[in-house]
Amino acid sequence: MDWITPMEPISSSSIPSGEEWIFQIKWDGIRGLTYYQRRQGEDHVRIFTKSGRERTEYYPELHHIGNLVAGNNAVLDGEMVVPDNDGKPSFHLSLIREKTGRKDKLPHYIRKYPVIYIVFDILYLNDCLLTELPLKERRNILYQSLNQDGNIAITEDFEDGPGLYDLMKRKGWEGIVSKKKNSLYCPAKNHSEWFKLETTEWSDKDFILLNNLSTLVWLGNQAALELHTGFHRIEEKICPTDLVFDLDPSEGQFFNEAAETALLINETLIKLSIRSWVKTSGATGLQIYIPTGSRYDYETARKINRFFGYYFSQKYPERVTIERKVKNRGTRLYFDYLQMWEGKTITMVYSPRANQNANVSMPVTWEELEKGIHPDDFNLLNAAERLEEKGDLFMALLEEEHVQNLDFLLEHIEKNDI
Repeated sequence: MDWITPMEPISSSSIPSGEEWIFQIKWDGIRGLTYYQRRQGEDHVRIFTKSGRERTEYYPELHHIGNLVAGNNAVLDGEMVVPDNDGKPSFHLSLIREKTGRKDKLPHYIRKYPVIYIVFDILYLNDCLLTELPLKERRNILYQSLNQDGNIAITEDFEDGPGLYDLMKRKGWEGIVSKKKNSLYCPAKNHSEWFKLETTEWSDKDFILLNNLSTLVWLGNQAALELHTGFHRIEEKICPTDLVFDLDPSEGQFFNEAAETALLINETLIKLSIRSWVKTSGATGLQIYIPTGSRYDYETARKINRFFGYYFSQKYPERVTIERKVKNRGTRLYFDYLQMWEGKTITMVYSPRANQNANVSMPVTWEELEKGIHPDDFNLLNAAERLEEKGDLFMALLEEEHVQNLDFLLEHIEKNDI
């Protein structure tokens, strides 16, 4: 069976009308094509992302799909989805699961982030290519040839597009896909028969909810070069997901001085058994993140941040200051513990910066910072290559196993009335 380029819906700002259309939930997960063959009595399953990257060994709970297919071979198209605790499809949980890199941790990821494969099309069955058949016929074949279980399901068709869209919006789900019943399966976006409409919203503080590719493209069309985000997720309680130390060099300071101070801060954190992650701001500074899993509200998180600010400014008075007035900072690094607050923002990881080098805010390892890096090392021309080489170093901030418990610091702060 040859590779079949996935058909992709085109972004739209409206819902088509007419009996020739059906409507489906737009599942917020990772697109996945499954190739199945039965050879000499054995089932062989291969799972690919839409770009053609094989991920078979990372989704073992889908390997039994051959038991559910009424045929000797098949190609299925669908979405690999990880629901949150409320049953809502979660892209960031799906992404955590997709980015699983270490096989020794796979059992943990399977338990923590169980995948449901939502199938919406069948492209091949029993040595017959089905892409030239109308969608309604392919859907009939799909229902006849694929059984469903707890890990594998067929997405439902709806006749009422506006009603489905309103439901998705109320539930806070990603959106809907409109498909012509007689549409053939065309590669990529070489068609005018599948359209997606997403439930992008503005928050009550006039922040755009950037949770899908189409919104990112829209922001690009608005010339929104830099992306600054808040500190908590919109769908969860109003608590920051991480403590953030914003380290801002003063005029006359070089980046290597900021890097040296950041390393000293990390040494202290290590002694306290606190893990942290660091990124360049893309401009002149650095930002240190300590994942707390929305454990503390903003008042409590600031209390901890303030403690660290005072501690490091007193331990390294020639290096660090918490002085807000720029003219009074001298050539000391400004430890901004106030920036992490509800309604404030910070440069998002991987955001481009509007400077002459087109720098990108890039996560780095502490080892790289010690050896010597510079914000100019990371720009729009090499960011993708670095991601391919290093992976997403900030993905760890999304994983519960890396959440840091800082209750002992709060006890110390309260006991000593700091």
